[in-house]
Amino acid sequence: MFLSVFTTFLCGFLSLKLDLFSHGIFTLPQDQQNFLIQMCYLEAFLLISAQMFILLFEMEDRYKMYLESRTLLNSQSRLSDLGVMTAGIAHEINNPLSIVSGLAQLGLSRTKRNNITKEIHTDNYEKIIHQTKRITKIISGLKFISRDGKKDPFETQFIDKPIIEACELCKTKLDSKNIKSFLHLKEKELPVSMRVVQIEQVIFTLISNAMDALEELPSHSKKEILIEIFSENQFACIRVRDNGPGVPKAIKDQIMKPFFTTKSVGKGTGLGLSVAQDIIKSHKGEILLEATELGASFLIKLPINISTLERIQDIQLSDEPKAS
Repeated sequence: MFLSVFTTFLCGFLSLKLDLFSHGIFTLPQDQQNFLIQMCYLEAFLLISAQMFILLFEMEDRYKMYLESRTLLNSQSRLSDLGVMTAGIAHEINNPLSIVSGLAQLGLSRTKRNNITKEIHTDNYEKIIHQTKRITKIISGLKFISRDGKKDPFETQFIDKPIIEACELCKTKLDSKNIKSFLHLKEKELPVSMRVVQIEQVIFTLISNAMDALEELPSHSKKEILIEIFSENQFACIRVRDNGPGVPKAIKDQIMKPFFTTKSVGKGTGLGLSVAQDIIKSHKGEILLEATELGASFLIKLPINISTLERIQDIQLSDEPKAS
């Protein structure tokens, strides 16, 4: 506000001086006229500088608004994913709950008739515990997807952990769409410093995108998603590939850009891949769209924690039986 008033004042003052000069009102000695001209130059410089400051402030405000809107849309995207999963999750939770309810009713009925043994009691309790653990795992998975994860500390974990969790979350939706998924763990013990929640969200995004792409195929078509884990040049690599229609060449350079989407209105925000790329970059890795003849293939590369890997290898060597 102050800068705006200041620039308006300078602009008016400078215009007045120039107008006076142009009409020859100033009849001053040459040195004083030179001084006034220099003052005009200084005022013009101050005016331009003030306008530049205003422009920078406006750009900063607009950038903040952009970041806020992007964060909001990212949250909406995650909520949208959760909404799509709701039916499948309800089914997942309903199954173990039905088993628990059935076992409880059976136990109650037999207890009333005094027709139950210790072995049956033990077996029923073990089944109930197993099913409640399933429910806990499903709910924990939901918490992972709905969380932001930006403030989580980096921790060294095997890369297969978030991959398996993401696959588990997508299982019911994959089954409902008649899509087969294959997880090939060529190498399991690849330690990576990461925010587990964020990596799980990236894999979830890639699998969800693959499912959306496969929906475009005819209903009788074979639909498959392949997830591979392997190492290459001190990087843990995750490949998510589908046999869908693929990514048109014309948009391959745009798919990672914020707000770019080929999905219909209301189905996608255009932030999934952009946010995924930001997450992978924050992990000092990269995400690439690979050239394929069929479908789409995304490759994620994350640096392996070499010191942890060497310790694991040393332990494995020490555990090997020594030749006599």
